[in-house]
Amino acid sequence: RELQSLEMIGHCLMEKGSAQDAIAYFSRALDRGAEGISATNLKYEIGNAHEASGEAEGAREWLAACHQDDPEHRDVQERFDRLGGPRGPNGKKKNGVPDPPSKPPSSKKSKISYL
Repeated sequence: RELQSLEMIGHCLMEKGSAQDAIAYFSRALDRGAEGISATNLKYEIGNAHEASGEAEGAREWLAACHQDDPEHRDVQERFDRLGGPRGPNGKKKNGVPDPPSKPPSSKKSKISYL
């Protein structure tokens, strides 16, 4: 239940337009042991929140992690296309399937808020 609650708070914060705060809650749910489809979906939501906050690189990284888990998850491939596709280590656009980070990027947890 804790993971579901953290994810729901993240969705509420996205609805409020607080993408950075939503990232913190989605990341906390992922860090607390989300597995399988729940973890895949949290990676997608973190990527979505990064995109909403204008952080294309963070969005690409998290969507790559989601894509690694399940290439057919929701519209993950369309998101890559919209964000300019996956990038190589030199920052240039690559062709083909994205190379996700070996470990999902760490989230910024500098702000903690309680509702």
